Amino acid sequence: MNPTKIPRDAAAFARRAMMARSKRIWILVEGRDHDVAFYDRVCRQSKGVKNHGYNIDVRLGETISIDGKSSGGKRHLTKLHAFFRKMGVLTQGSSENKRIILIALDKDADDLTGRRLRSNHVLYTMHADVEAEIYAHTDIRKALADTLSLSKSEAKALAGTVGEPLRQIAAAWVEWVSLGVVVASCRVRCSLRYGLPSRINSEVYGPVDQLAHRDAWAIVRASPSYSPTREQWVRSRVGAAVRSGRLQRNIKGKHVPGYLSVLVCNHFKARRPVSLKGFESRITSVALSRVKFDESWTSHWTHPIERLIAIDDGPEQRQ
Repeated sequence: MNPTKIPRDAAAFARRAMMARSKRIWILVEGRDHDVAFYDRVCRQSKGVKNHGYNIDVRLGETISIDGKSSGGKRHLTKLHAFFRKMGVLTQGSSENKRIILIALDKDADDLTGRRLRSNHVLYTMHADVEAEIYAHTDIRKALADTLSLSKSEAKALAGTVGEPLRQIAAAWVEWVSLGVVVASCRVRCSLRYGLPSRINSEVYGPVDQLAHRDAWAIVRASPSYSPTREQWVRSRVGAAVRSGRLQRNIKGKHVPGYLSVLVCNHFKARRPVSLKGFESRITSVALSRVKFDESWTSHWTHPIERLIAIDDGPEQRQ
């Protein structure tokens, strides 16, 4: 990554992009913790990027302001995309010196709400967020062994208990995901938001608490913006995701450390003492170090980038 100081505002950033003397791809990302390293490693797997001599520059979207404001998250990045699109600077230059700006967004539940942004210059995660991508592609046995200082046999036994965390959480949270997506889709103002830990499952990851479930839906359905038609539409989409085994792609990876902590505690309760101090804050970074980026799954991002590289669209493409 290029450590050059980043311009404070979007217009200055666009001018800097225009003046670049080499082929360059800028990728603006949401999260501070893992997004920069993840996308940098993904893009370096692209043969198209390497063969065409492009430099990759992954930057936090929050470091670029627009209208004097700067913040993290998807809303700020979508504003930056709209700004760059209006300026016509998402793609600049010729094939000999092309500069490309890309926006990398967490998918969250946008596929279930129908709010995905359509643009060749927007890269969505396959799973809900970058952390979920890490857990979907890591070697969980080795990540647990490294984080907890386990023997090979202990790590193998624990990994057998853990299984696939995203899939396990999705199976327990079908109703919670449905509720959260209805809240987002209907723009209901309440604390029962998608992306937060379940408020209707016993001890977060256990079975659905029927009383909490009833009360939560009562709150949502009492909102003036609630639509029963919209609820049925959401339930249909969630049901299709369950049947196809894709609902795990709507579970945010930030929920996995807490889930793993519960499983680790239960697994070792009758075996031996194990320290969980700092476990939840460290496990995702360790899991990232155990991801193999030289595999076919990275094509989800590299292929769209390579298509943009291959397009001889002349100066300034609006998308």
